[in-house]
Amino acid sequence: LSLKNLPMNILHKNLDSTKKSVSIPVMTVGGFDADLGEMVLREGKVDMIGMNRRFFADPEYPNKVASGRMDEIAPCTHCGNCNKTYGEPRHCRINPSFGEEQYEIFKVDKPKTVAVVGGGPAGMQAARVAALRGHDVTLYEKSHDVGGALPLASIVKGFEIEDLSDIINYFKGQMEKSGVDLKTGVEFTPAAVSANPPDCVIVAAGGVPNLPDIPGIDKPIVIKSADLYAKLHLPLKYLGAKRLRQATRFWMPVGKSVIVIGGALQGCQLAEFLVKRGRKVTLVATDTELGEGMAPERKTRLFVWFRKKGIAIIPGAKLEEIMDNGLIITTAEGKRETIEADHIIPALPLERNNKLAEELKEKVPEVYTIGDCEHPGIIPDAVADGWKIGNMI
Repeated sequence: LSLKNLPMNILHKNLDSTKKSVSIPVMTVGGFDADLGEMVLREGKVDMIGMNRRFFADPEYPNKVASGRMDEIAPCTHCGNCNKTYGEPRHCRINPSFGEEQYEIFKVDKPKTVAVVGGGPAGMQAARVAALRGHDVTLYEKSHDVGGALPLASIVKGFEIEDLSDIINYFKGQMEKSGVDLKTGVEFTPAAVSANPPDCVIVAAGGVPNLPDIPGIDKPIVIKSADLYAKLHLPLKYLGAKRLRQATRFWMPVGKSVIVIGGALQGCQLAEFLVKRGRKVTLVATDTELGEGMAPERKTRLFVWFRKKGIAIIPGAKLEEIMDNGLIITTAEGKRETIEADHIIPALPLERNNKLAEELKEKVPEVYTIGDCEHPGIIPDAVADGWKIGNMI
């Protein structure tokens, strides 16, 4: 009996009904943690609790709970990344050692001074692992807090199922416990290393926005991610991601009709968010395959939902020109069309960003680029990158 994400009253009703209807032991699974599982067991509503994904995220979960080390538990955020077809390798967003041969962190013989540039998931993971191995680690984040793009992503994703703030809080706590010197509001520059260069710099400063090469991309109708980030910087600082997401139910700097360019995870989730905020959305993609980067089950459900909502989806399109009132495309069938909209939002995977790393190569003995800097991807890719480099240096 899977009861994940059910409201408490419905949860109790379902469990009571099941327990009273059978004479055999009842086990329930699906999104339980130790507290909720303990409550349900004590109330006699079931006989057993089943857990899987929490052990994928942290195999030491039972031991940490038993010893009261709740803040050390690597959180399962229900991303669905471990839900693969049988026979395929399974991976975990927060625990890159899951399914791999190396799962321990070993101390180094000769500690180094390590500077990590960027406080996103890749940088936080690299700093945590490097510090646990004995290195003297300083993490530099130019914004007011760590998290990288996670706070903005959480505004789009929501907090009901995938609470990305759990990832930020976990890594912040881990960095503090492992002795990472965290410097927020400080931009790391090549000039800063001239006086006292570290032994190693790990550049995890994120990728750069990817814009389609199309006439009219600079027109006012286009909302670029960099401009949107700039507008949301102060509201995020003072309101936080959860309150800002709530505020979007009442106002957003986006018109009633929107064209989202991009059919990968970024575009699909943005389209979902905008539809839930009452916008009429047209999803335009140059690729014929949509939903790249999404967990298979999430992708299937989302496109079923899109169909129910009547969302216009145009795959395999050629982008011709952005006009003052919309977008001109050529469809996969060769038909030229004009789609009218109030705004156009490119939501494409990021591009590689190695400028800082190149500038540092003559100044620092070891320079590494990780995460979206090196190969733009999704959260599990970034966390795995941090794990790999943190264990390598």
